[in-house]
This record gives sequence, structure tokens and C-alpha cells, in this order.
Amino acid sequence: MDTKNLITFITFAREKSYLKTSLKLNYAPSTLSEHISQLEQELQIKLVETVNRKSVLTRQGEAFLPYAQNILNSITIAKDALDNTEALKGTVTIGTIESLAAYKLESLFLDFLNHYSHVNLIIKSANSATLPQLLKNREFDIVFLYDCQITSDPDLNSELLFKENLCFCTSPGHRLSKKKEIVPADLRHETFLYQQEDCCYYDIFQNLIEKEHLQIRRRLQTDNPTLIKKYVAKGKGISLLPKSMTEEDVLMNKLCYLNWTGERMILNGQMLTLKNRWQSAALAEFIRFSRSYYQQIP
Repeated sequence: MDTKNLITFITFAREKSYLKTSLKLNYAPSTLSEHISQLEQELQIKLVETVNRKSVLTRQGEAFLPYAQNILNSITIAKDALDNTEALKGTVTIGTIESLAAYKLESLFLDFLNHYSHVNLIIKSANSATLPQLLKNREFDIVFLYDCQITSDPDLNSELLFKENLCFCTSPGHRLSKKKEIVPADLRHETFLYQQEDCCYYDIFQNLIEKEHLQIRRRLQTDNPTLIKKYVAKGKGISLLPKSMTEEDVLMNKLCYLNWTGERMILNGQMLTLKNRWQSAALAEFIRFSRSYYQQIP
């Protein structure tokens, strides 16, 4: 049984469209149709049919899908077992948010690649709200995200890798930068630069605003953390950001932390994987390595 035909069938079942499958696998739609036809001829059953001008799985196609996934997994396991080299090989596709990948996770990725030169890491960014569902859709092998609470989803394994402080940042010349203690009332009527609304630390700040009845000015809202830091450094306002994102800028005196005396604001750095999903040797080692990496960091 040709693995490319199985991959085409499984991907079509997930995407429910020849066009989307074509974009995903980089085959022409006619080639994909040929892959399905070859599989149908081999099995002597109809896997895909046209209903209301849409291509959908038949009942037999739906029944065959889990077997196709098991066959493909078995072939992958067999290839791993028959590999005569001792070097770990494979590809791990990682989903995360841009700021987390660029700052907190950068050293993890580089350290792993230094240890395992034959493993490829594919790192893709998305917003926090969609990452768990994309993992369940098998767009990623593993997901890293920030959240205020530990993710609770019956289909996912969630592990807390680290906790990170959120800090109020501003330019060294800001009127509040030299104040010895900053309380919530000091933030009234200040200009703030925001992350997008699907960001969990946006929610933390909104809760603070509501709790303390603050009135603030909103001037910029973006999902680009580098742009936020540039505007803050130019004296355009204050932002609430993870410490790992700003440490280097503070050391270079581009930004400074406000001496916040209010309630401590903390993010949970989490690693998510899909329950009951077969894991390649490369993915299993990357999970183990990630877990061990953050256990060693105080």
C-alpha cells in the first residue's frame, strides 16, 4: 500500500476539500484524485463520492479512516525500528505564539538542535486562542503557550513548564520611571500599548482595570511585540509584557521596569500534546528534553 496514497486520503478526510488538501500537500488536485483512485482500486471499495457538488467520504471511507491512520503509524514505527543509525532523526512541528518563540523558548530550541543535529524543528506561530484546536486538528505535534490558568481539555495533555512575571515597562524618561512605588492609582489616564485581545496578558490587564476602576488611554493595539517595545522605548506609553521579552532591552537602558507594588501578575508557560496520539522518537525525545530543560532553570 503506497504511503503517499494513504497520506492523501487522511489529509483529505481532515481538510474535507481537494483544494485545501492540494495546498497542504503541494500536489495538483488531479494528482490527489489519482491517489484516491489508486487506493480505491487496491481496496476494491469507494472511499470518496460527490454529494451536492462536494467531494466527501463515503460510509466505507469513514470506516477505513482509522485503519489508514494505524497503517501509516505502523509504517513510521517500522522505519524508526529498522533505522541502522544511532542518531535520532525526524521532524517535530511546533505551534506557539510569536513572543514566546522569540524570547522564552529560543534557548530551548537552540539547545535541542545542538544535541540532536538530525532532528528538524518546524516552528509556526498562531494566536493563543486557536493553538489548542490546531493541535487537536493535528496541525502541530506539540504546542507551547502562555495562559493565566492551566489548560483543561479532555483531549490534551497539559504540563506547566515554568511561570513568568508580567512587568510594566516604559521608557527611562517616563514620569513614572523614577517613582519608588507604583500603585494602581498611578496608572490612571496613562497611555497604554496593548497586545491583541486574544492574548492572555491582555485579559490580566483588563481585570486590573476593572478591579481598580482605572481610566486609561489606548493608543496602539497590535500582535507584534517588537513594535510595542519600540513605541514604549520612544516614550509613547506603558505596556505590560513578559519579563523574558524585555530583559535585554532593560539591560541596554532602552526600557525600564516600573516599581509595581500591586498584585503580582504571573503567566503559566505550558506544553500541550494530544492524548492517545502516537509519538515519533523525535517528538518523544523533544517532550522529555523540554521538560528536563525547564526543571534545571530556577
